[in-house]
Amino acid sequence: MAYGTITDIRDLGLIPDEDLDALDQARPTQIPRLFDAVSARFDTYLRPRYGVPMPGSPVPIELTDAVVAIVVARLYAYRGFPSIPEGSDTVKEILLARDHAEAFLKDIRDGVAQLDWTKDATPGGLEAGPSVSYALTPFEMKFGKSGCC
Repeated sequence: MAYGTITDIRDLGLIPDEDLDALDQARPTQIPRLFDAVSARFDTYLRPRYGVPMPGSPVPIELTDAVVAIVVARLYAYRGFPSIPEGSDTVKEILLARDHAEAFLKDIRDGVAQLDWTKDATPGGLEAGPSVSYALTPFEMKFGKSGCC
C-alpha cells in the first residue's frame, strides 16, 4: 500500500505544478510506482514494530511526509525539473527533506521514533515481526510437542 499520492506531492509544494503535471502526463505510472516502491521500503523498517501494511486511513502524517520527500528527491534525481535551477535553494530543500526522511526511517527502525497509530503491534501483536513455523516431526505428531503421552 502506498503511503502517499501525487496530491501529497502538490501539498508539499517542492515541485512546481507545471513540472509535476508534465511528468505525470509523460509517464503516468512513474509516480504511483515510486510511491509503491518507497512505501514498501518503509514497510521493511516498520514491520518489526508495527503491523504492515498500515491501513489506508489515517496513515500517520509524518510517514506520508517522509515517503513524499523521498519520492520527490528520486523524481528530481531521475530528470530534474525545468523550472528549478540546479543548485538552487529549492534543490537544497528537496535533498535536505530526503535526508531527514532517511534519518526518520532509521529512527523508526531503531525505536527512537514512534508512530501514533492505533494498530501499533508492539510489543508482540500478531502482525508484528517475523513469523516462524515448522513442520511437526513424526514423534511430535504422535505424542505432541511436550513428548508426553
